[in-house]
Amino acid sequence: MTFGRFWLIIDAMNIEEKSIEFLEWHIENSFTDLMAQHIIVDMEWDEGHTKGEQWIRAVARLGETIDGEIVSNVICLFPPFFLNRPNNYYKNQQK
Repeated sequence: MTFGRFWLIIDAMNIEEKSIEFLEWHIENSFTDLMAQHIIVDMEWDEGHTKGEQWIRAVARLGETIDGEIVSNVICLFPPFFLNRPNNYYKNQQK
């Protein structure tokens, strides 16, 4: 393995950890009321770019239990997580 590949693996791990931290923060702080009323049924990541910046964005399908069955009728679109810049702006916001 070359050093270039090694650093790509390390960088990918850091992006994964940071994007999960970003997502958890928004679940607990930005979407508190919504998450208190619904459960996350499934989630996927959307990829894109804007003005040369790559980003990923979580899209969650939410549901609630009605008569013992999970009914899904809400979609939660999370803010984009930019791959080329720090994504720690949210840590400075008031809870």
